[in-house]
Amino acid sequence: MEMDENSKILYSAEVLEFVRLSKEYCTLLESELNISQGDFIRFSIYSLPGIYSAMIRIPGIESIFDEGSEKFVSEQDWSGVYQKIANCMEGNNDFLDIPAESEFDRSELITRKVSEDMADIYQDLRDFLEVYRNAPEDVMNDALWECQNNFLSFWGAKALRVAAALHKLHSGELKTLDSGMGKENEAPRVDTRSWFIAKRQEEFREEDDDFLAEH
Repeated sequence: MEMDENSKILYSAEVLEFVRLSKEYCTLLESELNISQGDFIRFSIYSLPGIYSAMIRIPGIESIFDEGSEKFVSEQDWSGVYQKIANCMEGNNDFLDIPAESEFDRSELITRKVSEDMADIYQDLRDFLEVYRNAPEDVMNDALWECQNNFLSFWGAKALRVAAALHKLHSGELKTLDSGMGKENEAPRVDTRSWFIAKRQEEFREEDDDFLAEH
């Protein structure tokens, strides 16, 4: 039987690319994060705009059910990711930003946290990935629909503003970041481009091929 239009989208190259990039992002944040601050910033600058770009290439779909998708990320999971990022970013975790129209006071810049925004993005991506990996097609459809809506309403903007804040650090303070900021026992620098991208890309492709073969 030929798949309907939504089913075709679920297994499209656009969605599989979004899944691949989201898995890289979540895998890093679920790890021990034993990398330098500079490497973490470089990975995030690569990852966040990539996830954003992949999402906007996915065609819009319609929901099937009235209720929302199942959630997998607990408050403890979120807090663990938040704390690991905060520890890695140290004094560079806070950044100034222009308040959104919905925020109560737009007269002054406000302070945001890299760890909070990235943990929020992680939560939505991980919840989507768990459904996409294990659920029937109609449930997968609604998880993607919900992820698209959450992207438009909150986490897409978070991805862009965090990437912009980290770019300022990368372009203006990279030497200080790579020096370890005076930490005596910092883990050795790791080239995350080869660790989480080049080395794992083939693994993710194989997983996606296996997934498609089953469907």
